[in-house]
Amino acid sequence: MGLCVRACERERLKYLVFTSINIDTS
Repeated sequence: MGLCVRACERERLKYLVFTSINIDTS
C-alpha cells in the first residue's frame, strides 16, 4: 500500500507540473 501511495503522489505531482506548464504556455 505504501508503494501505491507513493506512486499516486508522484502522479499527482506530475499532473500539477503539467497543468502549471499548460497555464504558462497558453
